Amino acid sequence: RRLSPLLLRVCAAAVAAVVAAVGVRRAPLSMAALHGRGVVVPTQRRQALLAAAVSSTRAAWPACSGLILSPTVAHGIEPASAPALRPGFTSTPSGLQYEIVKEGSGDLKPDKGRRVLVEYTGWLDGFGDKGTLFDSSNSFGFRAGVKQVIKAWDESVMDMRVGERRRIIVPPELGYGKKGAGDVIPPDATLYFDVVLKKILFPPQSSR
Repeated sequence: RRLSPLLLRVCAAAVAAVVAAVGVRRAPLSMAALHGRGVVVPTQRRQALLAAAVSSTRAAWPACSGLILSPTVAHGIEPASAPALRPGFTSTPSGLQYEIVKEGSGDLKPDKGRRVLVEYTGWLDGFGDKGTLFDSSNSFGFRAGVKQVIKAWDESVMDMRVGERRRIIVPPELGYGKKGAGDVIPPDATLYFDVVLKKILFPPQSSR
């Protein structure tokens, strides 16, 4: 079934909404690429979310059902490269995975711009002896939520309480991406961190 250019544009917007909802990276996408093709399932753990989003989109735009159909890889849409969900870990909408090893104290979490101190260890390929250590510090400071660190750290730390310890698994798009970082982090690397939020410093805009 061929659809009018106007309806194709409407359907393209619907596909974009679904893609955004499940967090896939999108390559340039043409109208022709949409016709008769499905939507990516970026990772197995997001399949249920994608199915729900597709179902709601079909309900809103019934005429698009020929385009927004199946959990197959469509031309022009690149799946996110997040690893499969690790047992015992929780996945966030961004694809970050975390496990709370030790609960923190109080209710205070860092506000955007608040300076924090963390202790961390980072590995490639897995945690501890199963991975390759690439960095560690027992007192590293930065301002949370203002892109002074990788996306995964901003997301994680702003959800932590003082004293909390987390293990986090960072997909490439929340770490150093396709470029990597010098000779230390290869391109498209999944990173593994053990992070402790030691202090939240005041005032929030302090650069010290």
